[in-house]
Amino acid sequence: MELTEDEEKRLRAEYELKETQVLNCMFASWYPNYSSHTFKSRVVPLHDEFVEYLQDEGTIYLPSSAYKERKREMVDYSVDEWAEDDPALQRRRAAAAKLKQIHEIGTQSESDSESSEEEEEEEEPKYVEFPELEEESDSESSEEEEEEEEPKYVEFPELEEEVERAIRELDGAVVPKLNWSSPKDASWMSVGGTLNCSSFADICLLLKSSDFVSHDLSYAFSESVDEKGRPSQLKRPPQFTLVLRKWFALSPALEFRCFVKRRTLVGISQRDPAKFYPFLPRMKAELLELIEDFFDAHILSSFPDENVVVDVYVEEAKKRVWLMDFNPFGPVTDGMLFSWAEIYTAPTPTATTTTQQRPRPAMEAENESKTTKEERSKTATTVVDVDVDFRIVESEAEVRVSTANSSRFPVDVARGMFDAATATDINKLVEMMQSQGKLASM
Repeated sequence: MELTEDEEKRLRAEYELKETQVLNCMFASWYPNYSSHTFKSRVVPLHDEFVEYLQDEGTIYLPSSAYKERKREMVDYSVDEWAEDDPALQRRRAAAAKLKQIHEIGTQSESDSESSEEEEEEEEPKYVEFPELEEESDSESSEEEEEEEEPKYVEFPELEEEVERAIRELDGAVVPKLNWSSPKDASWMSVGGTLNCSSFADICLLLKSSDFVSHDLSYAFSESVDEKGRPSQLKRPPQFTLVLRKWFALSPALEFRCFVKRRTLVGISQRDPAKFYPFLPRMKAELLELIEDFFDAHILSSFPDENVVVDVYVEEAKKRVWLMDFNPFGPVTDGMLFSWAEIYTAPTPTATTTTQQRPRPAMEAENESKTTKEERSKTATTVVDVDVDFRIVESEAEVRVSTANSSRFPVDVARGMFDAATATDINKLVEMMQSQGKLASM
């Protein structure tokens, strides 16, 4: 859907993002009121020293515990008792022994067929010498070995202790996030490619690697206005917090982004538009009913703002909807399968009022008082409801380009991904990469 420049300007002004809306979407703001409808979590206040560490764009240094853990893993890996039981190691040893046997047989055969003259006429190997260079190289190698530096690290002992305690309370595995965002764009940095963290060092690595977290730290209010409609001057929230949420292996297929406009659920989008899930289309009606019931019962009338974006997860086995997050209502939040022009112009329920009077004889009507007339009047209010626009990827051809991990790519390719994200398929991205020589023509 395309809008004229004037229409877009009018809608942006009508739904201008307020500072209070951004603050209301902070996890610590809404969690106390919705804790029974979301995943078990812990909120840890962050001191300025740790925030400055996260904001530092230099080399990523981790807590010393990360290096100690790595060293311990390396020692464990080299233990003979453990290694001897490794089937893969046993197979490699067997293969090496077999190759050695074949090599010895071949060598013996060649040796038997060689003439004694060849043995006598064996030439001395030819070589050249650079004594000064060799002496200098040996000296440098010796110095490097002696001066080998210990890895650099950072220390936040009190915070680390508090975080490790919270991880234990949440059964040993958590998903981290700051006030608003999780480091989803940095999940590729972890061993399993997920946000599953079991230590303070794991959390630091993801937070330090995330552009989403960087936005929380420096630009959370950049698209908002104050109560007088002026560009926000806020640089940070009253308190930065680290949120630790209990880890669950959720299915991306059952995560949905919901758009609430004027306290009405107007749109629902599949939250993973980069993949087609064949089973979703046949579940669509049931999913819609579950989500609508959840919003009617727990969200629409209780959240402070009438406009908000809500992420939910549907637990299929229990037919239960879980609240995942609240997000600011506006382009700062990804519209997924919707454009923000579509959300801004989505219809909301309208009410019409009609007044009907019960007919009376003319003579009675002349003597009838005003009060009696009001009592005889019948007022009817009719609410014209609207259907929720529920969008999922219905086929492979509708798959969108995922921009979640764009930080893994060169800048020009990443920009192309964002440009192509509005296309109905990946053809635009492929063409862009071919034109820049990053993908061979097919």
